[in-house]
Amino acid sequence: MVGWARDLFLAGYGAVQAVPGPLFTFSAYLGAAMGSGLERWLNALICVVAIFLPSFLLVVGILPIGIDCAEYFLSARFWSVSMRGLSGCWLLLLSIRC
Repeated sequence: MVGWARDLFLAGYGAVQAVPGPLFTFSAYLGAAMGSGLERWLNALICVVAIFLPSFLLVVGILPIGIDCAEYFLSARFWSVSMRGLSGCWLLLLSIRC
């Protein structure tokens, strides 16, 4: 790492450690430190989008599965079958205990 880049990195990391929250601000700082003028804003924006994009895509990809699971777990059939299974387990435990 070049000397000035190392100094900027350590200064930004130290500033981020002083504020609460995740390191998303650090990615914007590093993006802004990589350029000059208008390029700073573009680099900062690219870095922030790049750090948020994977989690956003994960949520969008899993959302349909989560909706189906919620509908299944909130259905009456799931709870009736679950209670039947729990009753059987409870009776088994009571019979083993006695």
